[in-house]
Amino acid sequence: MADEIAWVIERVAAGEAATRLTDGPRYLMGIRQGYGAMWTTDHEHAVRFSRRIDGERIAEHLECAARVVEHMWCEPRRDIMDGRGRRDITRNPNT
Repeated sequence: MADEIAWVIERVAAGEAATRLTDGPRYLMGIRQGYGAMWTTDHEHAVRFSRRIDGERIAEHLECAARVVEHMWCEPRRDIMDGRGRRDITRNPNT
């Protein structure tokens, strides 16, 4: 897996709703017919767009304020990974 850069749609909270979003930004993870937009705080589950214009086209039709932001997912460093692709917390990457 290499580093990945994509555009995601981030919900913009205003007023009272902004004070309730203490767990970080909300990302669009899908739209269900009859339910509307579904949001997540986990960027791994966000819908990723390769072009900003594609994200903007979707964001302009959402029922809430949203913005399109660039996001980067970094490849984990090999020196702190175990053989199965998971982080090995027993290894010190600074040694």
